[in-house]
Amino acid sequence: MKIDIQTIKKDTHFIDFIDSRDLRESTIKHYAKRLTTFCNLIGKTPTELIEEAEETLSTYLAGLNLNAKDKDHIKKWWSKPEMIKTEYGFVPVYDIEHPKGLKI
Repeated sequence: MKIDIQTIKKDTHFIDFIDSRDLRESTIKHYAKRLTTFCNLIGKTPTELIEEAEETLSTYLAGLNLNAKDKDHIKKWWSKPEMIKTEYGFVPVYDIEHPKGLKI
């Protein structure tokens, strides 16, 4: 399936990314063009790529025997960080759960 630039520009994750930054229109067009090329190489939309990455990451983290063993909890926790605004843009802040019995 060929992914066109309009599909990229309508993708919710791309829109969220663009909205979280103060970008010029020329930069947005450049990002959309480059992301379209990348997505066509991989054969997935940005949303499909992110969903696959979240699933892979949450499965991996769930296998590490952390406190939160429910992979859906980790997936939600990882994809919904608290965002703080700095002079450089938005920065995600995560609550980190440490493994039980961590020996330092």
